[in-house]
Amino acid sequence: LALAGFGGIEIATCASSETVNARRTIPRSVFMTLVTVALIYSGMCLAVSSAAHYVLSPDKATMLVSGTNVQATCPAIAGYLGGPVWGLAFTACVVASIVGCGFSCLLGNARVAYSMASTGLFPQQFARLDSKSGVPRYALWFQFWCLCLIGVGANIMARTGVFPDAYTFLAEVFGFMYAFVALLYAICAVSLRYTDPTMHRPLRIGRQGNFLMWVLALVTAGIWGFAAFGCVHWSHQLAGIAILLAGIPIYAYYRRRGSQKPEAMLQRVDSSGAGLP
Repeated sequence: LALAGFGGIEIATCASSETVNARRTIPRSVFMTLVTVALIYSGMCLAVSSAAHYVLSPDKATMLVSGTNVQATCPAIAGYLGGPVWGLAFTACVVASIVGCGFSCLLGNARVAYSMASTGLFPQQFARLDSKSGVPRYALWFQFWCLCLIGVGANIMARTGVFPDAYTFLAEVFGFMYAFVALLYAICAVSLRYTDPTMHRPLRIGRQGNFLMWVLALVTAGIWGFAAFGCVHWSHQLAGIAILLAGIPIYAYYRRRGSQKPEAMLQRVDSSGAGLP
Protein backbone atom coordinates (compact mmCIF):
# COMPACT_ATOMS: atom_id res chain seq x y z
CA LEU A 1 0.00 0.00 0.00
CA ALA A 2 2.82 2.40 0.82
CA LEU A 3 3.90 2.25 -2.84
CA ALA A 4 0.78 4.30 -3.62
CA GLY A 5 1.89 7.01 -1.23
CA PHE A 6 4.66 8.62 -3.29
CA GLY A 7 7.18 6.69 -1.19
CA GLY A 8 10.50 7.49 -2.83
CA ILE A 9 8.96 8.16 -6.25
CA GLU A 10 9.57 11.89 -6.06
CA ILE A 11 13.30 11.35 -5.48
CA ALA A 12 13.74 10.18 -9.08
CA THR A 13 12.37 13.47 -10.40
CA CYS A 14 14.44 15.80 -8.21
CA ALA A 15 17.59 15.41 -10.32
CA SER A 16 15.80 15.59 -13.68
CA SER A 17 17.64 18.76 -14.73
CA GLU A 18 20.91 16.81 -14.60
CA THR A 19 19.56 13.65 -16.25
CA VAL A 20 20.28 12.76 -19.86
CA ASN A 21 17.07 12.44 -21.92
CA ALA A 22 14.97 13.15 -18.82
CA ARG A 23 11.67 13.09 -20.70
CA ARG A 24 12.14 9.36 -21.31
CA THR A 25 14.49 8.37 -18.49
CA ILE A 26 12.56 9.81 -15.51
CA PRO A 27 9.16 8.17 -16.21
CA ARG A 28 10.92 4.89 -16.96
CA SER A 29 12.90 5.02 -13.72
CA VAL A 30 9.74 5.76 -11.71
CA PHE A 31 7.95 2.77 -13.26
CA MET A 32 10.96 0.46 -12.84
CA THR A 33 11.30 1.54 -9.20
CA LEU A 34 7.69 0.66 -8.48
CA VAL A 35 7.90 -2.72 -10.18
CA THR A 36 11.28 -3.83 -8.82
CA VAL A 37 10.60 -2.71 -5.25
CA ALA A 38 7.19 -4.41 -5.28
CA LEU A 39 8.66 -7.67 -6.62
CA ILE A 40 11.64 -7.68 -4.24
CA TYR A 41 9.51 -6.81 -1.23
CA SER A 42 6.82 -9.39 -2.04
CA GLY A 43 9.42 -12.07 -2.76
CA MET A 44 11.26 -11.42 0.48
CA CYS A 45 8.02 -11.49 2.48
CA LEU A 46 7.04 -14.84 0.96
CA ALA A 47 10.51 -16.34 1.46
CA VAL A 48 10.85 -15.16 5.04
CA SER A 49 7.30 -16.10 6.07
CA SER A 50 7.72 -19.62 4.66
CA ALA A 51 11.07 -20.15 6.40
CA ALA A 52 10.03 -19.73 10.02
CA HIS A 53 7.02 -19.24 12.27
CA TYR A 54 6.88 -16.11 14.36
CA VAL A 55 5.65 -15.14 17.80
CA LEU A 56 5.39 -11.73 19.42
CA SER A 57 8.22 -10.90 21.82
CA PRO A 58 7.37 -10.52 25.55
CA ASP A 59 7.60 -6.72 25.31
CA LYS A 60 5.35 -6.84 22.19
CA ALA A 61 7.92 -4.76 20.29
CA THR A 62 9.24 -7.25 17.71
CA MET A 63 8.55 -10.65 16.18
CA LEU A 64 10.70 -13.65 17.14
CA VAL A 65 11.26 -17.04 15.57
CA SER A 66 9.09 -19.44 17.56
CA GLY A 67 11.00 -21.11 20.39
CA THR A 68 14.06 -18.85 20.09
CA ASN A 69 15.25 -15.32 20.80
CA VAL A 70 16.05 -14.73 17.12
CA GLN A 71 14.40 -11.55 15.84
CA ALA A 72 12.37 -11.86 12.66
CA THR A 73 14.67 -9.74 10.49
CA CYS A 74 16.17 -10.92 7.21
CA PRO A 75 19.82 -10.98 8.45
CA ALA A 76 18.88 -12.69 11.73
CA ILE A 77 16.75 -15.35 10.04
CA ALA A 78 19.39 -15.92 7.33
CA GLY A 79 21.98 -16.49 10.08
CA TYR A 80 19.58 -18.74 11.98
CA LEU A 81 18.87 -20.92 8.93
CA GLY A 82 22.17 -20.84 7.03
CA GLY A 83 24.80 -19.90 9.55
CA PRO A 84 26.83 -16.77 10.37
CA VAL A 85 28.12 -16.32 6.80
CA TRP A 86 24.62 -15.96 5.38
CA GLY A 87 23.68 -13.64 8.23
CA LEU A 88 26.63 -11.38 7.44
CA ALA A 89 25.80 -11.50 3.72
CA PHE A 90 22.24 -10.32 4.34
CA THR A 91 23.50 -7.68 6.76
CA ALA A 92 25.83 -6.36 4.04
CA CYS A 93 22.89 -6.20 1.62
CA VAL A 94 20.82 -4.26 4.15
CA VAL A 95 23.67 -1.82 4.76
CA ALA A 96 24.17 -1.34 1.00
CA SER A 97 20.46 -0.69 0.59
CA ILE A 98 20.43 1.88 3.40
CA VAL A 99 23.50 3.64 1.98
CA GLY A 100 21.92 3.71 -1.49
CA CYS A 101 18.68 5.16 -0.11
CA GLY A 102 20.70 7.67 1.88
CA PHE A 103 22.52 8.94 -1.19
CA SER A 104 19.23 9.23 -3.10
CA CYS A 105 17.68 11.21 -0.25
CA LEU A 106 20.71 13.49 -0.02
CA LEU A 107 20.50 14.24 -3.73
CA GLY A 108 16.75 14.77 -3.67
CA ASN A 109 16.62 16.90 -0.51
CA ALA A 110 19.42 19.14 -1.78
CA ARG A 111 17.18 20.05 -4.73
CA VAL A 112 14.42 21.06 -2.33
CA ALA A 113 16.80 23.42 -0.53
CA TYR A 114 17.97 24.72 -3.93
CA SER A 115 14.42 25.44 -5.07
CA MET A 116 13.56 27.24 -1.81
CA ALA A 117 16.73 29.31 -1.95
CA SER A 118 16.24 30.23 -5.61
CA THR A 119 12.81 31.67 -4.76
CA GLY A 120 14.06 33.61 -1.74
CA LEU A 121 12.72 31.29 0.99
CA PHE A 122 16.09 29.95 2.16
CA PRO A 123 19.67 31.26 2.47
CA GLN A 124 21.08 32.24 -0.90
CA GLN A 125 24.10 29.94 -0.58
CA PHE A 126 21.83 26.92 -1.12
CA ALA A 127 21.00 28.16 -4.63
CA ARG A 128 24.63 28.15 -5.77
CA LEU A 129 25.46 25.44 -8.27
CA ASP A 130 28.84 23.89 -8.91
CA SER A 131 30.31 25.25 -12.14
CA LYS A 132 31.43 21.80 -13.33
CA SER A 133 28.77 19.34 -12.18
CA GLY A 134 25.78 21.70 -11.97
CA VAL A 135 24.71 20.28 -8.59
CA PRO A 136 23.90 22.36 -5.47
CA ARG A 137 27.23 21.64 -3.80
CA TYR A 138 26.71 23.83 -0.73
CA ALA A 139 23.37 22.17 0.04
CA LEU A 140 24.90 18.70 -0.30
CA TRP A 141 27.82 19.45 2.03
CA PHE A 142 25.49 21.13 4.53
CA GLN A 143 23.27 18.05 4.61
CA PHE A 144 26.25 15.74 4.90
CA TRP A 145 27.65 17.43 8.00
CA CYS A 146 24.23 17.91 9.60
CA LEU A 147 23.37 14.23 9.23
CA CYS A 148 26.79 13.22 10.59
CA LEU A 149 26.19 15.39 13.65
CA ILE A 150 22.68 13.99 14.10
CA GLY A 151 23.90 10.40 13.82
CA VAL A 152 26.83 10.85 16.20
CA GLY A 153 24.72 12.89 18.61
CA ALA A 154 21.95 10.28 18.68
CA ASN A 155 24.52 7.55 19.32
CA ILE A 156 26.04 9.50 22.22
CA MET A 157 22.60 10.15 23.76
CA ALA A 158 21.75 6.45 23.45
CA ARG A 159 25.01 5.45 25.14
CA THR A 160 24.40 7.94 27.97
CA GLY A 161 20.87 6.63 28.53
CA VAL A 162 18.80 9.54 27.17
CA PHE A 163 16.92 6.96 25.06
CA PRO A 164 17.56 3.22 24.71
CA ASP A 165 18.34 2.81 21.02
CA ALA A 166 19.72 5.41 18.59
CA TYR A 167 18.69 3.49 15.48
CA THR A 168 15.06 3.16 16.59
CA PHE A 169 14.92 6.78 17.69
CA LEU A 170 16.26 8.15 14.39
CA ALA A 171 14.20 5.74 12.30
CA GLU A 172 10.93 6.65 14.01
CA VAL A 173 11.57 10.40 14.24
CA PHE A 174 12.65 10.78 10.62
CA GLY A 175 10.07 8.23 9.52
CA PHE A 176 7.38 10.33 11.19
CA MET A 177 8.69 13.48 9.55
CA TYR A 178 8.75 11.84 6.11
CA ALA A 179 5.25 10.42 6.57
CA PHE A 180 3.92 13.78 7.75
CA VAL A 181 5.47 15.61 4.80
CA ALA A 182 4.11 12.95 2.41
CA LEU A 183 0.66 13.60 3.88
CA LEU A 184 1.16 17.30 3.13
CA TYR A 185 2.16 16.35 -0.44
CA ALA A 186 -1.34 14.98 -0.94
CA ILE A 187 -3.01 18.09 0.47
CA CYS A 188 -0.83 20.47 -1.56
CA ALA A 189 -1.20 18.47 -4.77
CA VAL A 190 -4.98 18.80 -4.62
CA SER A 191 -4.98 22.44 -3.54
CA LEU A 192 -2.65 23.43 -6.39
CA ARG A 193 -5.13 22.01 -8.90
CA TYR A 194 -7.56 24.73 -7.83
CA THR A 195 -5.33 27.64 -6.80
CA ASP A 196 -2.86 27.37 -9.72
CA PRO A 197 -4.55 25.33 -12.47
CA THR A 198 -2.19 26.63 -15.17
CA MET A 199 1.04 25.80 -13.32
CA HIS A 200 3.41 23.57 -15.28
CA ARG A 201 3.40 20.13 -13.67
CA PRO A 202 5.09 17.29 -15.59
CA LEU A 203 3.57 14.71 -13.22
CA ARG A 204 -0.05 15.73 -13.86
CA ILE A 205 -2.44 12.83 -13.30
CA GLY A 206 -5.24 12.38 -15.84
CA ARG A 207 -5.89 14.25 -19.04
CA GLN A 208 -8.65 16.39 -17.56
CA GLY A 209 -10.35 17.06 -14.28
CA ASN A 210 -9.07 16.24 -10.80
CA PHE A 211 -10.78 12.93 -10.02
CA LEU A 212 -7.61 10.78 -10.23
CA MET A 213 -5.68 13.36 -8.21
CA TRP A 214 -8.31 13.23 -5.47
CA VAL A 215 -8.17 9.41 -5.41
CA LEU A 216 -4.38 9.30 -5.14
CA ALA A 217 -4.34 12.13 -2.59
CA LEU A 218 -6.89 10.41 -0.35
CA VAL A 219 -5.02 7.09 -0.53
CA THR A 220 -1.74 8.88 0.18
CA ALA A 221 -3.16 10.87 3.10
CA GLY A 222 -4.72 7.75 4.60
CA ILE A 223 -1.60 5.61 4.33
CA TRP A 224 0.92 8.16 5.51
CA GLY A 225 -1.43 9.61 8.12
CA PHE A 226 -1.74 6.13 9.64
CA ALA A 227 2.04 5.61 9.37
CA ALA A 228 2.76 8.93 11.09
CA PHE A 229 0.18 8.91 13.87
CA GLY A 230 -0.70 5.23 14.25
CA CYS A 231 2.69 3.50 14.07
CA VAL A 232 5.08 5.86 15.90
CA HIS A 233 5.55 6.33 19.64
CA TRP A 234 4.17 9.63 20.90
CA SER A 235 7.58 10.80 22.15
CA HIS A 236 9.06 10.30 18.68
CA GLN A 237 6.09 12.13 17.17
CA LEU A 238 6.79 15.10 19.43
CA ALA A 239 10.48 15.06 18.49
CA GLY A 240 9.60 15.04 14.78
CA ILE A 241 7.05 17.84 15.20
CA ALA A 242 9.60 19.92 17.12
CA ILE A 243 12.13 19.57 14.28
CA LEU A 244 9.49 20.46 11.68
CA LEU A 245 8.33 23.50 13.68
CA ALA A 246 11.94 24.67 14.02
CA GLY A 247 11.87 25.45 10.31
CA ILE A 248 8.95 27.88 10.57
CA PRO A 249 10.99 30.83 11.95
CA ILE A 250 13.53 30.33 9.14
CA TYR A 251 10.73 30.30 6.56
CA ALA A 252 9.07 33.36 8.13
CA TYR A 253 12.33 35.31 8.19
CA TYR A 254 13.12 34.73 4.53
CA ARG A 255 9.49 35.19 3.60
CA ARG A 256 9.63 38.70 5.04
CA ARG A 257 12.77 39.33 3.03
CA GLY A 258 10.96 38.15 -0.09
CA SER A 259 10.41 41.62 -1.48
CA GLN A 260 13.32 40.90 -3.83
CA LYS A 261 12.18 39.17 -7.01
CA PRO A 262 13.34 35.56 -7.51
CA GLU A 263 14.67 36.48 -10.97
CA ALA A 264 17.02 39.06 -9.49
CA MET A 265 18.27 36.58 -6.93
CA LEU A 266 18.91 33.99 -9.62
CA GLN A 267 20.86 36.55 -11.65
CA ARG A 268 23.01 37.30 -8.61
CA VAL A 269 23.67 33.62 -8.08
CA ASP A 270 24.55 33.18 -11.76
CA SER A 271 26.94 36.15 -11.68
CA SER A 272 28.80 34.56 -8.78
CA GLY A 273 30.30 32.03 -11.14
CA ALA A 274 27.81 29.18 -10.86
CA GLY A 275 25.85 28.18 -13.92
CA LEU A 276 22.11 27.58 -13.85
CA PRO A 277 20.46 24.42 -15.22
